[in-house]
Amino acid sequence: MEITEVKFEKLFSLERYNNEKIGLTSSVSKADNPDQVMAELILRVLTIEDCLKLYRQLCETEQYYSNEVARWERQIEQTKSQIAEMKASIDTLAKKIEETGDVDDKLRHACSGRSYKTLQTDLQRYEDELSRAKGQVVKATNAREEMKQRIKVGKFTDKDLDLPKIIHSDQYY
Repeated sequence: MEITEVKFEKLFSLERYNNEKIGLTSSVSKADNPDQVMAELILRVLTIEDCLKLYRQLCETEQYYSNEVARWERQIEQTKSQIAEMKASIDTLAKKIEETGDVDDKLRHACSGRSYKTLQTDLQRYEDELSRAKGQVVKATNAREEMKQRIKVGKFTDKDLDLPKIIHSDQYY
């Protein structure tokens, strides 16, 4: 029996009942080994799927870090508001102590809630986290765009691609 053509197709199951089918067909000359040609087709299909999977993961990662940026921005605004309220409270308390000499209010204030220094430390930490998350968004966006361009030209590799820490949808909060 002479084999003149080999074909390989694979159905990849994606999340939420979605599938993706990738297939390749190759002609086989008399000098070719059909098994080797089939093996090449299999490896190409798997390589293509790996790149498409990475692209999808980069999209998820970009979205995850964008959500993180928004979350840290909200936390920073809330903390800045708390700092402003505490500063006003401290100023009012200092004025009241100066007028009345009553230190009980000062002690009650000292025992309630987080301290001004703690809020300042938290704010700095939140700003650092925001900066880190923004960096990851940029990294994920750049990697996704580069991967998209590679896929468009048939370059199915992630070699020398600066990848962020990949987040999978099952790792979300």
